[in-house]
Amino acid sequence: MWLRCPARDLTTWAGSLPRLLSGSLRGVILDGLLPPEVALRLVGRLQQDRTLPRIPVGGQLIGESLGLSLDRAVGPHQDDYLSSARTLHERLSTLTTGRSLDTLLAAALSMMARPMPVSLAEARGLPRAPLVFRRLPRGGCIPPHAELEQLARRPYDGFREQLDDTTLLSFFICLQQPASGGVLRVHELSWSDYDRSADRGGHSQPAAQLRGVSHTDRLLKTGSLVVFDGGRWFHEVTPVIGEQERWTAGGFLARRCSGDGVLYWS
Repeated sequence: MWLRCPARDLTTWAGSLPRLLSGSLRGVILDGLLPPEVALRLVGRLQQDRTLPRIPVGGQLIGESLGLSLDRAVGPHQDDYLSSARTLHERLSTLTTGRSLDTLLAAALSMMARPMPVSLAEARGLPRAPLVFRRLPRGGCIPPHAELEQLARRPYDGFREQLDDTTLLSFFICLQQPASGGVLRVHELSWSDYDRSADRGGHSQPAAQLRGVSHTDRLLKTGSLVVFDGGRWFHEVTPVIGEQERWTAGGFLARRCSGDGVLYWS
């Protein structure tokens, strides 16, 4: 089950996060959280930005992240995560006028999590990145995956113990939709049903197991926030078609292992 409603309709989506964590709700889409004109101005500034580190999405894929997400803090980027997070915090305060994007996001997540408290995760007493920006140009895509596969990887050493490993929720704000493609596609294949013998290098390889499995495409609008159970369910972003790039800002959430609140990070 998915819930979709205008962001201004607080009575509909407030308190929806516990249902996502329990699995009784698959996803929530809040249309109009960020005014489209504000989102597009932000994209224009990001296109010119040379302050944030630009990290390729990996492998042979086309696209990049602005800011270093925890899962990409490997190889030459292994020790760069907290310095990148600090740069991102500093830059976020200047990318928009008025309320910064991370402040808007924190307010929305807090409303969704009621009555549970929500906190930005920390590392060594310093705040983790609240989000990273992702740019997918023509041909850019994100192949099928489930976020629970992240937890076994080295960047989560010392952090995974703080998290309830039932699921990781994915969130992102759509800053610019491409003319075509770049669609969030959610498959009816769960992490618990996935045969992990196909994995390579700690990364899932679900292509064969997805044959014949149904899926649903979730079409988003510029300025919408989506929070969905990307941990338990395989999902992807289809290839971008045309010259208009797909821009998003997002990260992850999980319940604390103690059960007394929710952490978010990127």
